[in-house]
Amino acid sequence: MIYHILTHLCVFPCLLISLNTVLLAESEPSQPTKVINCTYICWDETPNEQLFFRMADEYLPMEFMRGKRSNPISVARMDTFQVYRKKNGSGGEAPLHEFVGETLVPKSAKELLFLIIPPDEQEEKYRVFALDDSVEDFGRKTFRFVNLTKQIISVEFANYTQDIYPDADAVIPTKVDESGGFVPCIMRNPESKIIFGTRLFCQPNSREMVLIRTSMRENKNKPRLKFFSQFVPDADLAEDK
Repeated sequence: MIYHILTHLCVFPCLLISLNTVLLAESEPSQPTKVINCTYICWDETPNEQLFFRMADEYLPMEFMRGKRSNPISVARMDTFQVYRKKNGSGGEAPLHEFVGETLVPKSAKELLFLIIPPDEQEEKYRVFALDDSVEDFGRKTFRFVNLTKQIISVEFANYTQDIYPDADAVIPTKVDESGGFVPCIMRNPESKIIFGTRLFCQPNSREMVLIRTSMRENKNKPRLKFFSQFVPDADLAEDK
C-alpha cells in the first residue's frame, strides 16, 4: 500500500491522499503493531542536503545508501512520517529544522519503505511516500512498479496488463524458475503509445522495484526510470509468516 502527502515548501495547506497498491497476488491484512520496521530510499540515491525524520521531539538524520535501501531501523508506530531539513540561518530561538514533507503511516503495515522524491525543475516540492514492504505482499520473484508521473501508465509484464494511476503502484509476480530469467516489459501512455520497452531480469531470491518519473525533457514521452533490487533471505520469509 502506498500513502503520501504532497506539500509545498512554503506554508500552504497540505492535501492528504491515500492510495491502494494493486496486488496481483493473494494476501491477507495484517494486525497493527506498536513497532514498525522501516527502510528508506531517495530518488537521487544520496540527496544534496541532510534530511531528518521526526520522532516525537527528536530529529533523526536519514542515512541514505547509494543504489539501495538504507539500513533497517525499528521505530514506535506513528500516524505520519515527517521529513525535515536543516534550516538556513537557524540559531538562538529560531527553529533548527524546516518541514519539507510527510506521509501517512498505514495502521496495518509492520514493514514499511519510505520513498523520498526531491523536487526537480518541474515539481519544485518534495514528495514522500510510504509503501507496505512486507515480503508477504512484495516477496521474491516480484516487481513493484511505482508511477510517479502525472498520467496513467499501462504496464504489460509477466502476462499481466495493469493500469497504474499517478502516485500509485502495482506489485506483479513472475513465474521465473530457480535460475531466474528475463521478463518482457512494455509501458504505454494513455494514448496506448509505447513509452518504454525492454526485458527485465528477475532474480529467484530477490524482489525488484521500478520507479517511473516524468522525463525532464520537453515533449519527451520516454520516462525516467530507477531500479532497486533487494535480496530476500529465507529468514525474512519465515518471520513474515
